[in-house]
Amino acid sequence: MTRSSWGIAGAVAGVAAVLLVGAWLLLGGRDTGRAGSTPLATTTVLSWPPDPSDGSDPPDPYPTVPSTQMRGDDMSAWAVRTDADGRLLVQARESDCSADHVRLLGEHPDRVEVEIRTVAKPPPPGVTIGPDGSYGCMSSGGSEGPYAVIELAEPLGDRAVVIDRQP
Repeated sequence: MTRSSWGIAGAVAGVAAVLLVGAWLLLGGRDTGRAGSTPLATTTVLSWPPDPSDGSDPPDPYPTVPSTQMRGDDMSAWAVRTDADGRLLVQARESDCSADHVRLLGEHPDRVEVEIRTVAKPPPPGVTIGPDGSYGCMSSGGSEGPYAVIELAEPLGDRAVVIDRQP
């Protein structure tokens, strides 16, 4: 082979390697995604049916994920739920100062990985900012929400939910 033939063969091999890596990243994106590579989950506020007239408790349309299936930090008992459509509902904190952005990082046979990233908001208009740059924040939330709605390829079942909370 001549020197130019070796150069062409090397260039072709390099392009093939780049294409293979690109295809692997595109086709495996749900399992290998990281912050910013998957869309933010939409949010909703949950509503429960009224109590039946006989005084019994109504069925819970949003059962909590059992603590034995939860992995991660700083999650309240009602913070991760499922619904009848097989979606995962993850409570997102909201305040005047910050908001949680929730993303599905990946689905695996044994687990579902979710990232919660707290993002600072600019100060609201008319707020008094202290000398250190701080100001008072009001937060909202509770068991009603807001909840991030995570569409899963299949219902959660007995898979673990791994929460990666980023400041």
